[in-house]
Amino acid sequence: MNIGFLGLGKMGSSLASSLRQTAHTLIAFDPAGTADLAAVQDAVELEERSDFLFLCVKPDQLKQATRGMRGHKTYLSILAGTTTDQLHAALGNTGARIARLMPNICAASGNSVNAVFCPHADLRSTISELINPSGSVVWIDQEKDMHVVTALSGSGPAYVSLFIQALAEGGVRCGLSYATALSLARATVGGTAAHLTGTAEHPEVLRNQVTSAGGTTIAGLMALEEGAVRAAIVQAVERAFRRSLELG
Repeated sequence: MNIGFLGLGKMGSSLASSLRQTAHTLIAFDPAGTADLAAVQDAVELEERSDFLFLCVKPDQLKQATRGMRGHKTYLSILAGTTTDQLHAALGNTGARIARLMPNICAASGNSVNAVFCPHADLRSTISELINPSGSVVWIDQEKDMHVVTALSGSGPAYVSLFIQALAEGGVRCGLSYATALSLARATVGGTAAHLTGTAEHPEVLRNQVTSAGGTTIAGLMALEEGAVRAAIVQAVERAFRRSLELG
């Protein structure tokens, strides 16, 4: 297929990067002029030449970016907070086939978790095949839940990166070189996530397995509780969720 990208910001570029290894032809029009794929002159030409079109512009650019488009193809939108009704309106209420995708920045390395709301059952296999190189797929049944998905898995790599950085800085404060501390922090977070995925254990089970009576782990956990880290993480997701609602 000819796969089009309308907009190539960081997230659009990450998705495109994951699709370079497929047999599809990738083309793009980026209103910001930063397209690094085979570029076309405007959005109208992009739509005409595409079999499947990713909408990757910023939400406040949607109306201008889709001006002149006919809405007669299949579209997969990554716009945060932008509903299918809003997307239909931007495309002229033509009855376009539209699904919504919330990937994350890890798509470029094939490690994204891709949440998809797709009201067209017959499109699911095509979407799965198309985004499979970027990571795993989670199907979302209710469109309203895309706001929560955006706040959790869409924004989540930033939260996790902050934690990894802080974990490494703790090692540096206690005498490790930054390179060693960062290597340990990255591997620890990645290994823990892989273990929980592989065993399907509840995180609390693993936490209790690591926490010995009177040992080092409980001392560290108490510091996290004193700093209200758990509450801060919950609040981060909630605030990002509310911001997604505002964007819509």
